[in-house]
Amino acid sequence: VVKAMEKDGNMSLEELRVDGGPTKNKYLMQLQCDLLNRSVKVPAQEELSGMGAAYAAGLSVGLYDERIFHRTQRTTYRPRMSEEERTRLYEGWKQAVDCVIRNGGQS
Repeated sequence: VVKAMEKDGNMSLEELRVDGGPTKNKYLMQLQCDLLNRSVKVPAQEELSGMGAAYAAGLSVGLYDERIFHRTQRTTYRPRMSEEERTRLYEGWKQAVDCVIRNGGQS
């Protein structure tokens, strides 16, 4: 998804900001970070969907500006995986997806 976003947006994402239930899983957050080779930032609040809607409304009426997004406390995960390991795991994932597509999900 990140590669598609970068391609469609004709840009490079420097970091990934995530929220929701899976952010409680520190292993998953570090794995995403390592596989993407980008920082992953997790807010102290698990779910930000409602806050995002409130921020958008406040921005639209001039209640506050873009700086509001920088006030959220976040835990930052930084890449630690070697390029060789990252490539090996990504290639394995692509092979698994290809296998599922070719076999229609049948083992």
